[in-house]
Amino acid sequence: MTYEGEENNQNMSKQYIFPSGLRLVVNKIDTSKSVAVGVFVGVGAGFENEFNNGLSHFVEHMLFKGTTSRSAFQIVDEVEKVGVKINAFTSKVLTAYYTSSLDTHLEKCLEILSDIYYNSTFNADEMNKERTVILEEIQMGEEDPYELCLDNISTAFYGYKGPGQNILGTKKKIKKYTPVDIKEYFREEYIPSQTVISIAGNVGETLVYDLVNNYFEKFASQGTTAKQRENNESPVYEELIVNKSYEQSHIAIAFPGLNILDDNSNALKMGSNLLGGGMSSRLFQRVREELGLAYNIFSSTSAYLYSGVFIIYLATNFNTVTQAIEAVREEIDKVIASGFNEEEFLKAKEQFKTSLALRMESTYSIMLSAGTNLLIKNSLFSFEDELRKIDDVTLEDVNKVIRDVFEGQDCAVSYVGKRTTNNVKMLLRK
Repeated sequence: MTYEGEENNQNMSKQYIFPSGLRLVVNKIDTSKSVAVGVFVGVGAGFENEFNNGLSHFVEHMLFKGTTSRSAFQIVDEVEKVGVKINAFTSKVLTAYYTSSLDTHLEKCLEILSDIYYNSTFNADEMNKERTVILEEIQMGEEDPYELCLDNISTAFYGYKGPGQNILGTKKKIKKYTPVDIKEYFREEYIPSQTVISIAGNVGETLVYDLVNNYFEKFASQGTTAKQRENNESPVYEELIVNKSYEQSHIAIAFPGLNILDDNSNALKMGSNLLGGGMSSRLFQRVREELGLAYNIFSSTSAYLYSGVFIIYLATNFNTVTQAIEAVREEIDKVIASGFNEEEFLKAKEQFKTSLALRMESTYSIMLSAGTNLLIKNSLFSFEDELRKIDDVTLEDVNKVIRDVFEGQDCAVSYVGKRTTNNVKMLLRK
């Protein structure tokens, strides 16, 4: 076992690396009465391919469907009896299983998470039940125009590969997967060197280390090596149109962004916030408040290992698609020509600092940030470092990075609504 530590004003962030390659990060928070535990695995839709798309999410579901010693009901019943909250999620870059509880239930949380990680049975009957659940989940997404539009924008930008793949998979693939497929995928991907355990709360570090050693490292296979992930994130800039008889048209536009390790990520996020991140943002004020052309409009960023996307989304009446897109284009042109001003920039910076401070008051948020940082960025999360990075961003940084997003760049488009002859790309280029 090796140890690395980092101290800040709020907590001590320590990393332990076990012989198997399993990593543990601990954030001790003396003032808290709760503890959050997360098991992070470096597997998600962005690393899948045409043969296994959707399996990361399917495995996540199956880990709650019974172990060699517990039924699916017993898993949740045991934790809920003592007030523990347990859940999981799958993203494009990781899958996480986590609990939130009083600090007195730390060992119970680790024991349960260890049981589902190592002893899940992947029962065929349970798999068929969960297959139906996932198919319903996919159907719900297809019937929600907002969700469908945002799901499709990733595919329009990347194509049917890497982050362009749906986290849930496709109906055709989900129907075909067998217990063997699930077990093989799990065996190949759920390895110690691709796993991080993150714990935040009022815990003793020696106790935490001993518990993780007992419930995780003791059962870990030795000598595994984390997989090298290929760069399958080259953009294709397509336009995906889904014709639905909705009165409202849902439109998403994606431009190239920054990868998850880029030093300018904070500047880009601030630029996104000022353009379309809140009720005082330029897009919201112009397109929604002044022109009344959209009920919902915003911008956001997503970052992956090798690339990122900058997305603008809006929902507008079918008859006002042209006017709404032209209004969006005008705001983009203003940003390219003049950038943001000092007053806007200082507002964004304060919002980011406040958001960070509020996150640091939650053991769950600290656990999530620490686990994600270590797994994806291979670095320890530090409140002081993050605050310094925000303070270091200048107005010039924000204006440069936002111009780089839009100026001379192609884009991808997702459209869900009534059949239209409008070409969103052409409207943006006028």
